[in-house]
Amino acid sequence: MNLFVRLVNYTMIFQIVVFVGFIIGLLLQCRPIAYNWIDVPGGYCGLDVETSFIISGTINLIVDIWLVVLPIMPVWKLQHVSKMKRFGINAMFGLGVLWVYAFISIPLRIKLMFVNSGSVYLWAFASN
Repeated sequence: MNLFVRLVNYTMIFQIVVFVGFIIGLLLQCRPIAYNWIDVPGGYCGLDVETSFIISGTINLIVDIWLVVLPIMPVWKLQHVSKMKRFGINAMFGLGVLWVYAFISIPLRIKLMFVNSGSVYLWAFASN
């Protein structure tokens, strides 16, 4: 198996592990678990919810950048494709850079617009 295929497989496994870990961690950080949804007397959350979403968003941002960079070398190694077409293919993959920009800038703008940062949580969870 070549290096590119192994890297893609490792990336998929990493994303699955991160997603499952994030969901389990999110659910288990509050005691009792129902405190995630309703105000239970004596309930508490161990880790700040905003911190967990920042960690998740940072990991997802790094993986998004990785997914933009990952196909560049295999595309340049295509033998029967002109340089102009290879450039066009990489440009299409490069559109992922716009997503990374949106991922960074939109939540920051939302947080600046709203005093309540609940919208930022929704954006970070949706990007997962």
